[in-house]
Amino acid sequence: MRDLLFRRHIASLNEQERQQIMSGTHPSQTPEAVDAAEPYAHQLAEMLKSLGYDCEVTVNTRQGGLLGLGVQVCAADSPIDLDGLPEFYHGFQVSYCM
Repeated sequence: MRDLLFRRHIASLNEQERQQIMSGTHPSQTPEAVDAAEPYAHQLAEMLKSLGYDCEVTVNTRQGGLLGLGVQVCAADSPIDLDGLPEFYHGFQVSYCM
């Protein structure tokens, strides 16, 4: 299921990001590309904050040396509903922690 979701996500990317994924040069595919991945973490944080989530987003290393984005959702006054939040963001897998 996750593979299908990722393939759909790739299809939704712009041409440059798709080419980077296909050629293996996307920042998410290179553990040494943390600096190149930081702007994506910032963009995701801004997007989530615009939706009312108080959170911090960091670049993290996933299994196999791939980079992902980790979202730490801070304390909230009401229950946090993760439905509808992205599992992938511009080629990065996103993980959430409360």
